[in-house]
Amino acid sequence: INAFRTISSNKTLNRPDPDDFELSALEFSDETRKQIISSASEFDAEKVNIESHYPTIEAKQNAIVELANMMFESAEDTSEVNEKKSGGLRSFFRGKEKSESKNLAKITKNISSAIDFLSRDLFDDAIKDLSAAVDLGLTYPAVNYLLGFLYTEIDDLDRAHPILMRIVDNENYAIAANILIAQHFYSKEIYDESIVHALNALKYAELSLVKETVSSILNDHYDYLIEQVKENDGEQFPQFYENIMATIDSPDWRQNIIQAKEQIPIADTGSLVMPIAEILQQTGSNLVIESMAKINEYSKKGFLDTALEEAYSLLNKAPSYLPLQVKIADLLIDHKRIEDALEKFGLISQAYYSRGEIVRAKDLLLQVVEISPLHLDARKRLKEIYRELKDFEKLLAELLNIAEIYYKLANLNSAKESYQEAVEVADNVIDSIRIKKKILHTIADIDIQKLRWVEALETYKTMREIDPDDLANWKSIINLNMKLGKTETSEKELDECIQYLVSSGKGNVLQFLLDFVEEHPRLAHARKKLSNHYLKIEMKDEAIAEMDKVVEMYLEQGKIEDAKQTIRSILSVGPAEEAKYQDRLKELG
Repeated sequence: INAFRTISSNKTLNRPDPDDFELSALEFSDETRKQIISSASEFDAEKVNIESHYPTIEAKQNAIVELANMMFESAEDTSEVNEKKSGGLRSFFRGKEKSESKNLAKITKNISSAIDFLSRDLFDDAIKDLSAAVDLGLTYPAVNYLLGFLYTEIDDLDRAHPILMRIVDNENYAIAANILIAQHFYSKEIYDESIVHALNALKYAELSLVKETVSSILNDHYDYLIEQVKENDGEQFPQFYENIMATIDSPDWRQNIIQAKEQIPIADTGSLVMPIAEILQQTGSNLVIESMAKINEYSKKGFLDTALEEAYSLLNKAPSYLPLQVKIADLLIDHKRIEDALEKFGLISQAYYSRGEIVRAKDLLLQVVEISPLHLDARKRLKEIYRELKDFEKLLAELLNIAEIYYKLANLNSAKESYQEAVEVADNVIDSIRIKKKILHTIADIDIQKLRWVEALETYKTMREIDPDDLANWKSIINLNMKLGKTETSEKELDECIQYLVSSGKGNVLQFLLDFVEEHPRLAHARKKLSNHYLKIEMKDEAIAEMDKVVEMYLEQGKIEDAKQTIRSILSVGPAEEAKYQDRLKELG
């Protein structure tokens, strides 16, 4: 009343202390809190508060404090500070029509009055003032939540529902808003909608406690579960709803979530991010949680046989609970039954995949290949999942892994197939040219090992199309044609290579020819090309020396006419010992 009178007289009140709205908080002991936080690696310790309320009451308190912070500004509190939190009422009207800004005083009075009524549980009066503020243009989530909450308090659920629907995805009010909407639908026996909003409430509750690194994965899992629920016939919805509400519509909701989360298996190779909805979805979820707790306790104490026996016993009661299957696989690893564990991981992955949970299926397969890097079946399934996810970087890496495994197993044909598939995928990744060249070189090496020279030649030609500046590749093409006995083709390839170097200016023609002649000293055509280049760069003596060697090579091969034609070429250059070459020509007839 005093607050209302002060506001009515246009006086400014000090910001209220949140303790004025104390809601009988439950506190964990320091020891309990340490145990809770340390036992759940996915949780963010800073988000796990030492006190907890019913989510709906907690949201009510937060909404009141948020509005109070906007309204009750002390003299030393700057507008800049307020802007950082919610912008303040004045910032809400900044830039709007002058007539709208005039409503600021009225809204201020309505909100202040509503806060006063709320502090005395005069809900009908608070609703009138909050509604008046909304009619004047105030649209803060805090106002929407308070209105929706108050309508539920006076059992006017039909009015509460559309207001709460505006904030079902709001970070600060999503948990409470979804709980209230779920309760509304459940009271009307609309079970499919009630479970959807119950799951949303559970999702936001769990997301509010976990680390940022796992939140996106967890969110995806919940979205999938919600979609599955929408397609279900709903026979199990009432029990599922009761399980969820028992967990989150409680002053112990944070502790409940953390303790349930602890029962989800964490494999030796890393945590599987799973929502606690997996547990709560089971009929008799309390039994599941208790049994999982026993299994974990036995496992920690080293009673592996007992843990496995308990797990198989629970499997008879909850056969569709896949996290339990994961736990059994973990226990099999502890028993050194690696092959059995890997087979089970593979089956669980397939089950998740068939349910459309591709990411979770992928995570399990990653565990398999981490334990057994040469597990080809798991890698092949990973390959297909990456293709479906269009994760081309990882798809390429997996194809190369598979190819390398086949190569080590001396299964060169299968290795080549995987490398060829990798070439196609490489078009979709960064630095594709370099990667494709490297893969193609490996394919060509495989073909050469298998003496499949024609196939290797085609691969080298493909590499030349990708990177014509690669001189080593040009040489490989020329050499393979020589091995295949295609002399004219090899000479033509050499001519084309030199022509490309000259036209592109991207290589040292002389050095290339010198290296090539050194590698093939008995190749007359190469020495003729070298001599021609010497003439082109006015190195006449070096050109004549090369042509002399060509003449000797032709004579050794019995190619008299070719030798005579080469001598005539020397004479056309004007050698110092012209008479010697004339005599040689006469000798050859």
